[in-house]
Amino acid sequence: MTPISGVLPEATNHAADIDYIFKFMAVAAMAIFLIVEGFLLYFVLKYRMRPGDDPEALGSNIHGNTRLELVWSAIPALFLIVLSGMCYKVYFDIIAPHADAYVIDVTASQFSWTCTHPEYNVTEYSSCHMPMGEQITLNLKATDVIHSFWVPEFRVKQDAVPGYPTRMHFETTRVGTYHLICAEFCGVGHAYMRANVYVMTKSDFLAWIKQQQQAQAAPVGQVSFKKDIETLFAAHCMACHISNNLGGLSLATYNGLLKGGAIVPGSVFKAGDHKDSVIWKIIQPGTGQPGGNRMPLGGPYLSSHDINTIAAWIDQGAKNN
Repeated sequence: MTPISGVLPEATNHAADIDYIFKFMAVAAMAIFLIVEGFLLYFVLKYRMRPGDDPEALGSNIHGNTRLELVWSAIPALFLIVLSGMCYKVYFDIIAPHADAYVIDVTASQFSWTCTHPEYNVTEYSSCHMPMGEQITLNLKATDVIHSFWVPEFRVKQDAVPGYPTRMHFETTRVGTYHLICAEFCGVGHAYMRANVYVMTKSDFLAWIKQQQQAQAAPVGQVSFKKDIETLFAAHCMACHISNNLGGLSLATYNGLLKGGAIVPGSVFKAGDHKDSVIWKIIQPGTGQPGGNRMPLGGPYLSSHDINTIAAWIDQGAKNN
């Protein structure tokens, strides 16, 4: 166990190697600091002015020591070569393709994460589940600006760049719940661009996959505003229309939906007719949005089941139940 892992657990196969690089750099930096400061302190004490010394006296004019200059140039150069080799090995392992890895497609949008499991045709929003003890490949892309996928316990970080797919690879080694953080400033809601990463045993992961497949295939029944709709808004609209009330529209309460906002004043739903309701129109993929915005930003990050749930609630009378 390294000092870092004692504070921040190691949850991937790369964590120990990256911790070792940090430890190597810290030890080297400390050694250089002690040597330089030691010589500095020595010369300050040895050549200090003593009582009786002539204050106008000049010291010896010393210059040029080829051997010393070569030494203090060669040692840092050697250190940088060794450090570059260590970093390159770890970085190559992170980005190298692995044919047998479990693939998760990650889409970053202002200000949310969407994770798709193509092997099982399951998509999740603001969370990412993965099996423990398996090779994982994340295919990253961004829909708007540059984002950065970072889970501190994984010790790996990779940018998601619009129009330039990137990837990262690792093996999960520790079951647990971890925080996915966007490490690249991406706009006013950057601080809210967080998600949970769940590393699960293989059996628990497969059970979760089965549950998601059943939920996506299940028909929409009676919908409750407090249980279903508020939960959807809290998960997907928090950054803009709950925390900041952008456009004057608050989705935090039922009254907020009735009031509307500056761009769309008045009720954003028409009870009994979801197709004529503003809230339903603006969550559709590929349609024009009020004020030229895209709701959800970078969308859609609402699943078809989520959109159908909102439509069913409106058609059922849009009650505050």
